[in-house]
Amino acid sequence: MAGWAPLGALGPYGARALAVSPAWPADKTIVAVRGPDVIASPDGGAHWERLGVAPVPRHINLTFANPHVLLATTDEELFRSTDLGHTWPSTLVASRASLQVSPATATTFALVGQGTLRRSRDAAQSWQVLQPAEGQFVQSVRLSPDFALDHTVVAAVAGGMRFSAGSPASGHVQDLSLCRCRRDVD
Repeated sequence: MAGWAPLGALGPYGARALAVSPAWPADKTIVAVRGPDVIASPDGGAHWERLGVAPVPRHINLTFANPHVLLATTDEELFRSTDLGHTWPSTLVASRASLQVSPATATTFALVGQGTLRRSRDAAQSWQVLQPAEGQFVQSVRLSPDFALDHTVVAAVAGGMRFSAGSPASGHVQDLSLCRCRRDVD
């Protein structure tokens, strides 16, 4: 495919998960899981170094919670690393966690198990359970591309969509025709 170029030698295994620094292009850090290892490139893929071992040897996804915190999700758990993958303490035991992250605000939403939505405002260190629609399972959640400014979250539940919007400073909450609206603040 035209326009694609290799990013340095990864070694005997292919990468099965990767994360790019949310401060790109100023910070050209790329982190990947290759075989059992966590590897990183500080220069956009030109050079790679082994940092440690992935938290588990099976299915894994990587993402940054902010430029200094790396998250790894597996089939059963969410792990958090503050040292680019050298160590991986568990932060949340949850089956099949699907994450939505706003690195600019260190806010992370985790949709886990059978439709439970959790929110962290401290780069996935602590969690709060949210209920966008009382008694209904959350099926999907997405953040606005401008979440850091508009605090907009959309959640799909069995009974329809729920839209959460508003500025924490203004306390303003919009109302949409078919959606009960809430802002992402307590």
